[in-house]
Formats: sequence, structure tokens, C-alpha cells
Amino acid sequence: MPGSPKQIENFLTALKSEIKLRATQKEWQTLTFKTIYFGGGTPSLMTVEQLRDLLADIRQFFSIETNAEITVETNPETVTAAKLHSFRDAGVNRLNIGIQSFRDSDLQQLNRAHSAQRAKDCLTEARAAGFDNLGLDLIFALPGQQLADWQRNLDLAVEFGPEHISAYSLTIETGTPLATQVASGTVKPAAESLEHDMYLTAIQYLQTAGYEHYEISNFAKPGFRSRHNQIYWHNEAYLGLGPSAHSYLPPIRRWNSASLSSYHDALKNTLFPVAETENLTPDQQKMERLFLGLRQRDGLEILAFEKEFGVNFRKIYGPQIDQLNSGNQLLLIENGFLKLSTTGFLVYNEICARLV
Repeated sequence: MPGSPKQIENFLTALKSEIKLRATQKEWQTLTFKTIYFGGGTPSLMTVEQLRDLLADIRQFFSIETNAEITVETNPETVTAAKLHSFRDAGVNRLNIGIQSFRDSDLQQLNRAHSAQRAKDCLTEARAAGFDNLGLDLIFALPGQQLADWQRNLDLAVEFGPEHISAYSLTIETGTPLATQVASGTVKPAAESLEHDMYLTAIQYLQTAGYEHYEISNFAKPGFRSRHNQIYWHNEAYLGLGPSAHSYLPPIRRWNSASLSSYHDALKNTLFPVAETENLTPDQQKMERLFLGLRQRDGLEILAFEKEFGVNFRKIYGPQIDQLNSGNQLLLIENGFLKLSTTGFLVYNEICARLV
């Protein structure tokens, strides 16, 4: 989301235009949406009045479940205690807070604007505002981060008792200052063995603390899995609004222009701001269903897969599964579900590549 008040206002005007335009499409008129998720950029920069206005438009033009999960991604430095109270009063019932780390040195390395203390204060303020469904994001395998540092982050996260914790390994993205430092040799990435140790530590520690490890990077207290994210992982339809937003109505996926100017220009002319459309082939659908199923601890239901695609699962994937399990037990078949073992989660990408 753009940063200045004027930019935000202009962006929201375009977004509201897209909401009204999308609502004219019959395929979205027949759906009842279970979740609303404000993410991408920094949606917590919105005023509560702007948020209320958007929610009113969404409810006016689309069918939304009465008890829908409504999440706002929040950066600690963009909200105050009063603003969090206002968000809760406006109908937001879930916050996902980008903590990343409780160490100032980590936050500085990640170019985050908030401090470790502000992160802690934000969690306390969110509870005081009445949020009983909090998620927080943490990043591990930062350059220079030790296993003890990561353990301390996990300790503090559990101490605050959020209902949901996402733990992501650092991805060094091209064009970022960190990528430049790594390329020049001034910063050394974490060793793969340390990254694996940190991941396994998170799984063991958070499970012991009462969290379900229900997806590769996600942990939740019972009853608090992200309903929104599960829509993606269960291959259900979803509507994305805004620049770069993806929509999916099986088997068709569309995504909007990433350019703000192109996005604005299209909507000024009452045109859909679509950049590309992809009609998934049956083979692509099978592949996605397989990969999304394996992301989840519950795994892929084999019988449902066979019924959907009219195939013999063992005939297609049996040889690859046997080969993958010839050294370590990476894949399990339990009660009719194909699942990754904990060791398998470490090499998820490699397993997916081998299966196809």
C-alpha cells in the first residue's frame, strides 16, 4: 500500500472501483466468502474510517459469512493502542503482526522500522484491545543469528501466547540491501545445517508448547488455524483485489497488474486491471493439488485425489515415492493420506520436483 495520506486515499478510491466492478461478474455473485484478509504492503496504515468504509463496500457488493474471519496484517510501528481498539470495534477479529524478531540487531538487519520493545508493546496492546485471535510472524536463519538467539525468540513468542505463529526461513531477495551485502561477501548467509536445526527446534518447541504444526511454516493452537490461508492450501476459490492480487476460480487463475499507474488507469476506464490469465491444464491441477496437500501436516487424501482426477494414485506416483523413501523416510501413507515426515518437510521443494 502506498505511504502518504494522499497516495493511500487515491489507492483506496481505485480499490473501491475494483470492488464494484468485480461484483458485476456472475462467478463472484454465486460465492459466499468465509474470510476477508487485508494484506500486502502495509494495510494497517489505513485509518479506521477508511477500513470501515472498505468493509462496508465489501459487504454491500459481495456475500460474506456472518462469522467471517477478518484479518488485518499489522506492522508494530504503524498502529497505536487506540487504533487497535478502533480496528476491533470496526469488526476486525484477527490480527497478524509482523514481529519478525524480538532482537533489535535482527530488526535492523531486516530494515524493519520497529524496535523489539515496540513489538512487545504491540502484542500487549492488541490483547488489551480485545483481540483473542492473534498471529505473529517470525524469521529464522538470519546472517549471524545463532540457535540460542532463535530459541529466545521462540521463548518470547510463546510467552505472549498468540493463537498462531508463522516461522519462515529467511529468503534473500534479489535487489535488496541484504542481497547486495551477501553478493559482496560482507554478510555470510546462515549455513544450511543451522537453518535445519532452527526449523526442527521450532517444530519441537512449539508442539511442546501446545501448537499444532499444521503447515510447513505455520503453527496454531487448537481451533485457530488460519481459515484464510487454508482456502489457498485446500485449492478453493478466492478473489484478490488490488495491484498484483491473484484470484482463483478453478481452473482459472488471474492476477492484476503490479504497476500502480496501470492499475489506476484501467479502473479509471472501467476496465479490469488484469495482467494475465492462466487456465490450468488437468496435469497442472493435479500437480498443484499434490503440492498444496503436501504442504499440510494432514497431507493429501489419496481417494479424493483419485476421484477428482480419475487416476490410480499408486500407479502414477508409487515409483517416485518408493525412490524418495529408499534412504530416509520422507513420505508417509497413513489412513489414506500421503504426508511428509518431519525430515520430509526439510526438503519439501526437492520432493515436489522429484514427484513430477
